[in-house]
Amino acid sequence: MGTVAAIAVPAISINEQRKTQKKTEKANANIAKIDRAQQGEEAARSRRTSIREAQIRRAQIANVAGAAGQVDSSAIVAGTQQIDSSLNENIGNINTSLAFANARSVAQQSLIKAKRTSNLQILADTAIQSAGPFKS
Repeated sequence: MGTVAAIAVPAISINEQRKTQKKTEKANANIAKIDRAQQGEEAARSRRTSIREAQIRRAQIANVAGAAGQVDSSAIVAGTQQIDSSLNENIGNINTSLAFANARSVAQQSLIKAKRTSNLQILADTAIQSAGPFKS
């Protein structure tokens, strides 16, 4: 009877550990999902800000050119092209940063899951070793 009790207690602990692990993984996955959504929203906000700033600069160039009577000059075309180039570079950098943040979040979740699985295996191995050999 003592051997059965020694095996039953660690088995219950392992079962409870697995349930807790699944709940924790689900909670961590939800946190990661929220973090990615927040990062996505921040990136979208940054994109909108960059676009708005580029529109303001284009309008300023057109305004100055109109006041100077040089509406179709090559300098104006070059200036607006430079603004467009800078805007595209800024948006590309924002998208790259978001992709790296998402990849890091996924990697962190995988690492957390691997550590928990390893800890669960250690607990199971300890329970099996503490039960000792079965006697008939």
